[in-house]
Amino acid sequence: MPDLTDPHTPILIKVDGTITELQPEGKTFGLKEMQNAVGGMIEIYPMPKHKSRDIKRIMVMNENGRIHGLPKNVIASAAFGPTGHIVGDVLICPSRLVK
Repeated sequence: MPDLTDPHTPILIKVDGTITELQPEGKTFGLKEMQNAVGGMIEIYPMPKHKSRDIKRIMVMNENGRIHGLPKNVIASAAFGPTGHIVGDVLICPSRLVK
């Protein structure tokens, strides 16, 4: 299981609750890699800042997840914060890993 407390670790959170570490094929994630991870076109949001973390993290999700009726991702929604109602599989990673 990946170290979820390490903000440098890129993780894939699936709707079934599975959490796995997901490293890019190169130095950064390519568009196709991110699309494959979330199952479609991507949408990127900055993660809410955490007082003990100075690293900028992003959440990559399926842009059409709601239109396609993807199920709620409870873990990703909780990680995003009180305004989160995230659907589908989600990649959370440091922003520096996406170009």
